[in-house]
Order: sequence, then structure tokens, then C-alpha cells
Amino acid sequence: MIISESWLREWVDFDLDFATLADRLTAAGLEAGALTLVPRVSEAVIAGRITHLRPHPDAANLSLCEVDNGSGSVIEVVCGADNARAGLVAPLAMPGAILPDGSVIRPTTIRNKISTGMLCSGAELGIDDSVSGLLELDRSLAPGTNLNTHLDLGDQLLEIDLTPNRGDCLSLLGIARETAVLANGHLKIPVFPRVRARNKLSREVELICPTECPRYMGRIIKGLDTGSRSPDWIRERLRRCGIRSIDVLVDISNYVMLELGQPMHAFDAERLQGRITVRPSIKGERLKLLDGVAIRLKQEDLVIADDGGPIALAGVKGGMGTMITPTTRTVMLEAAFFAPTAIARTVRSYNMPTDASHRFERGVDFELPSVAIQRASELIVDCCGGACGPIFGRTIKRHLPSRKPLRLRSSRLERLLGEKIPARQVRAVFNSLGMNPKPDPGGWTVSPPSYRFDLSGEHDLVEEVARIIGYEKFESHTPRVQVGRGLAPEGVLNADRARDLLVDRRYFEAITYSFVNPALQTLVAPGVPTINLRNPIASHLGQMRLSLLPGLLGALSNNARRQVRDVRFFETGHVYLKKGRTRTEVERIAGVSMGTALDQTWDRPDRLLDFFDIKGDVEALLSLADTKRCTTFEQNSNPAYHPGQCAQIWIEGQSCGWVGRISPKLQEFVELESPIFAFELDWDLINKTKIPEFLPASRFPAIGRDLSFVFSNDIAAATIGACIRESAGELLVSLDLVDIYRGKGIKEGQKSVTFRLTLQSNSRSLTDEEADNITGRIIAAIASGLDGELRAG
Repeated sequence: MIISESWLREWVDFDLDFATLADRLTAAGLEAGALTLVPRVSEAVIAGRITHLRPHPDAANLSLCEVDNGSGSVIEVVCGADNARAGLVAPLAMPGAILPDGSVIRPTTIRNKISTGMLCSGAELGIDDSVSGLLELDRSLAPGTNLNTHLDLGDQLLEIDLTPNRGDCLSLLGIARETAVLANGHLKIPVFPRVRARNKLSREVELICPTECPRYMGRIIKGLDTGSRSPDWIRERLRRCGIRSIDVLVDISNYVMLELGQPMHAFDAERLQGRITVRPSIKGERLKLLDGVAIRLKQEDLVIADDGGPIALAGVKGGMGTMITPTTRTVMLEAAFFAPTAIARTVRSYNMPTDASHRFERGVDFELPSVAIQRASELIVDCCGGACGPIFGRTIKRHLPSRKPLRLRSSRLERLLGEKIPARQVRAVFNSLGMNPKPDPGGWTVSPPSYRFDLSGEHDLVEEVARIIGYEKFESHTPRVQVGRGLAPEGVLNADRARDLLVDRRYFEAITYSFVNPALQTLVAPGVPTINLRNPIASHLGQMRLSLLPGLLGALSNNARRQVRDVRFFETGHVYLKKGRTRTEVERIAGVSMGTALDQTWDRPDRLLDFFDIKGDVEALLSLADTKRCTTFEQNSNPAYHPGQCAQIWIEGQSCGWVGRISPKLQEFVELESPIFAFELDWDLINKTKIPEFLPASRFPAIGRDLSFVFSNDIAAATIGACIRESAGELLVSLDLVDIYRGKGIKEGQKSVTFRLTLQSNSRSLTDEEADNITGRIIAAIASGLDGELRAG
């Protein structure tokens, strides 16, 4: 929002200079940017009217203009502008004038003709960037009028960046209110004259969706001259606020929007059919917008329609079928209140933000429509003539935003701000904000104005008191922290401990969107029901994620495009599962890695990451909770992982996740060449820890045995270990896989697997005979259950 100082001072009297006001606004939550000066031009630049124009005898592209400069005589000026014509009023730089580029105007001979002065464009005067021709001024402007006075030059502009909750400040009126409060100024809102109805033209209005449009107002103005030109003061104020002049009706609509904050639209009334209806669109309807874009409407879209169909996308943009043309003589003005959620939904659905939707999304004062129509009627009649009909429309009050009184407790105010604020000062703050405070036992009750959508609770009132008094007025206090009595549960692993371990293992934590690319998600989890977004923030982020992998793979891809190819990421977050009508959030932890296994050094060759590197990371993560629980990695298939390099992870017989190399299709989709390894685990299934308990250390010696067996290649080491544990019994205190061998002495399709057993009792020393009995049971169980045989030699 860009604010003009001269325009603002018409609405509020204040003594501060504009730079100090900018600091006050920033301190109060309205972030002000840098000041921009609208410079004055030389006092010798005045308005001149071309009374006669003829071609230059010696130059085909030049004209000789006789210009009335208000002195009672006519001077001759040589001009090359395409829009120079008799009757045109334009800036005239008289001899002695100094232009912004430093050039001095003097009588000059141009192709044997003396030019006494210079007719100027806006760019030559530093007013705007247009170099297409002379700067056209009001036709009624008297020759000789000083340009600084006429255009109010020497102004300052301030751009204010507003937070989404302060839609009330998207207008001069809103900034004037804030200025009056913060600068101890006097608000002097102009009283706009009521334009009386001179005919009975009106339209019936029907509100089909009162929750999304509870108020719709209109007015018909007949007998307009739509070819009229907007007056300079409107055009110049629009230009300073960053809006270009289009035509008189659009300019007036934009002007009222900037002045009051109420977006408006004008329809060609002669092209309307029957009554006006605010309703949802009907399936199959289409609408061609003002910019020529034709859209197929969705059933949830809110539209303005007549008996012939949709004529505008409510609160966003009008339709071409009822647009104003040079032949338009009767218009219907529209001003309405639309629910912010309805407009936000439409804008995101079509990615079509406009100045109007920007305001409706943040909330527009529902008391403004009739005021805005009166103001626009006054300006239109002044500029275009015409006769106004009565203001018509419909309001369903029960669906207007409720403005319930809010209560502020003095104790709550003191506790949050750390200081006791005098009651008189609190009342003064609320009175200045137009909230009509009423004292009650222990505090105040205030009524939020209709334009303050951001005031919904007691905390908002505390913020208002603090920001108006000034945050800098409050002393800083170290917060008092009271330690809670409850302790963290011993049986659950803290997620921070898992994060720390992965960071120690060279991973970086990533935070990615919960919204993912549907095409990528289909490769990760084909056939799994998804939760689709109605209004995604981007077309490629249209589904809630079923896995953390899409976001992490995207992060890898982004880094690879920036030449970072040795990187590991992990993320903890929720995935969103759908089963029928049920929606479930599941917390997971996942990681991805690519590149070399170790840092590059001169004394060893580089080695790329492989399956066992990522498996080691997962084993370390799982061992944080409980090193003794039964964890197995079972070779299996998953669409997200590479066939043959993928394992399903089981804990105590329950599947808790996957680990492996990313599938070639996924890798191709994210445009990565290096092998990518990943894991994903259900956090709630792996974070159960075993509470420490005392176990006496055995005073008796342990016996070790190494057993080597020959198995078929398809027998997993985890399966062999489980068989050994089951047959060995309670005297087996540890079991370690020490070797897997394939090669000389082993048949094709087989492997040799060696385990180291440690046997020990807490009550006695084991004998060799007992150890031999245990190993015998193991050998028999291996032979009968897994068709393995003890390897000789």
C-alpha cells in the first residue's frame, strides 16, 4: 500500500514529519519502507493550451504550435509529439525553466523556426515514465497555471507492507485512522454529499449463498459520457499509488478502493438481463473475463450472475460480456461484502490475485458498500454527468460477521505486559481506536469496529494496548520459568536423541512441504489412496504426502543442481493416510543419502555409498531405543526401492519400515545419476525403549564357539540367527555374525556363514559337555529347519 503525504494530510491533522510517522507506523506493526520524493518542477513550467497547429515547413516530423501561456499573448513552440493537437493543454516550459536533467530552456532556432519554450512529456519532467507524447492535462485548466500547484508536486510517498490480519489498512482511510492514533492527530474524514436519485432504475438482488455474500449493493446511473477523461487530480493520485489510469469509470472505482478500501465494479447495465444473483456456479458454466481469458467454472466458485448466466467472478474479476465500452451510456455500480474464505478459495483455484481480491481475502468493512457507492456516484456524476437511480441491494444481517464485545481483564493485561497500566491510559487507547470501552469489575468490555477483523480475543486487546502505548515503553524482564513436576516418560525415546545421532552420522535435517507432486507420489506409493487438495498452493503440490521420501528426494535434486552431490538428509514429520472416510496422521523418520561413503583424502580411494552404509545408519538408530530387542531385515519388494537392494524392517514381529536403494524410475524422475539410498521408519513403532534394570554380572567364565554352516544363497542371515537363538536356549548370551563367504570350496549358489556364540550361566561354570550339547542342538535345528550343514575344515 503506497500512501501520499499530501493526500493523507487532507484526512488527518498531525504535527509529525513524514519520516517520523513512518517510524511510528513500523513500531506499531505496519512496516513502512523507504520514503520516495515526488519532486517539484521548475516554477517556469506552466500549463499551456495549443490554439493552433500547422506542419513545420522544413521538417516532416515536427509541428509549429501556437500556445496560449496565460499572459494574453501567444508564443510559437516547435514540437514533435504525435499527440500534439489544437485545444490540447500540456506542460509548457518557458524560457529560464530548468528541467530535471539539468537542461535550461532558452529560445532556440529549430530548422529555421524559433521555438520560445518547450511542450513537455511526463518523462521530461520526471513525473512518470511515459515518453509516448505530451503529458495531457485537464482541458478546463487555465493557461499559465503553475504545474506544481495543479499536480500537487513536492509530495512524499510511503510504501507500507501490511501483515495479512490488517486488511483495514489497505486504504487511505485505514492509514488515516492509525495515524490519528499514533501521532495524536485529529481525524477529519470528509463528508461526502449524498447524490439524490433522479430516476427509479434498479435491479432485484438475490443472495443464494448468504454465508459467502451476506450483503450486495448496487446503483444504476443513466446518461453517462463514458468517453470523458479522468481529472488530473484522480489520475495523479492513482499514479502515485502505483495504479495506471485506464478510463474514467475504472479510475473512479480504483480511486474509491484506495480511498475507502471498498473494491467496486461497474457493469454495462444495458447488457444485463433481469435480476442480479450471487450464487455458486453451475456445472459446465464458462466465463470470459475482462482480460480475455475464458475459464471453466468450478461448482464451488462464487459468481455474480444475471438471468443469462455468470457475469463476474465474485470479488476477483468482471466478465467481458458486461464490460464498459465507449458506447456505454448506462452503468450499474456494484459494492458488496464477500467472506474472505470464499474469495481466497477462488484466487488459489485459478491463481488469479487482483487488487480487489487482495482486500476481500483480508476482510473489508461490511458497512462500507453504501458509503462507497455514494462516493463513486458523486465522482462519476462530476466527471461523466448522468442521473442516478436509488441505491438498491439486499442484506441478510444474521450472516454478517458478528462483532461481539470482548472483555479485557486488568490482571491479564498486567501479566502479559509485565507492568501495571493505569486504567485511564487503557481507556484512552480504546477510545482512540473507536472501541467504546466500558469498565466492568476487574477490567473493561470493548466493542471492536466493523473494520477490525483481527480483533477476536483478549490477547488481541492486550496487543492493541501495547502497540499504541509503544513497545519501547515497556521494560525488558527475564522470563520466569517454573520447572514442571512431570518427567519425560522413560519408556519412550526422545526424538531429539534420534536427530542428534543422525547429525553425528553426517546427516542434515530437512523440513519439507507436507504437499507433494502427485506424479512423484505415484512412483513412491502406487495405488495407495491419497488426500487431494482442493486449492493447492501450486499445481505440482496437489496431494498430502504418504511418505517423507518425495520431499527428501526433491531436496537432494535441488542440491545436485547446485553441484552438491555428497549429501545426506533426514526428516521427522507426519504422513497423511486415507482409508475410506478415515484420515490418519502417522509420524515417521526418514533419511536419504548419495555420494561417497567417506570424506575424500589422499591416502584412500573414494568409495560410493552402498546398501550396508545406510543399513548401518538404521541399525544405529534402532539400537538407541533397545539393543536387545529382536530386529530383522527381510529382503522384500517395494515400488519406491530398487529390486534386490531393499529390505523390510521388523521389530518383534511387527513391520516398522523400509531401507534400500531408490528405484531407477524414481531416480530418473528427480534427475539424479548417482545411486540414492534411503530409509523410512514409523516413529511410534521404533521409539519404545527398555527401561534399564539391574542384572548381576556373572561370576562364572563364558565359553565361546564359532560355527560355520553352508546354506543356499536365498537363506537370510537374520533367519539363521533366529534359528540359532531359539535352539540354543537361555545360556546363549550373545550371537555375532562374523563372516559370509562365497568362492573356492563352496558350491555355486551356496554360501558359508559363520556365527560366534557366547555361552554363560549366572549360577555355575559351564562344562565343555554342556556347550557341546547346545551346539549339537543348534546343528540339528539348522539341518532340519534350514537345510544347512556344518562346514568341515
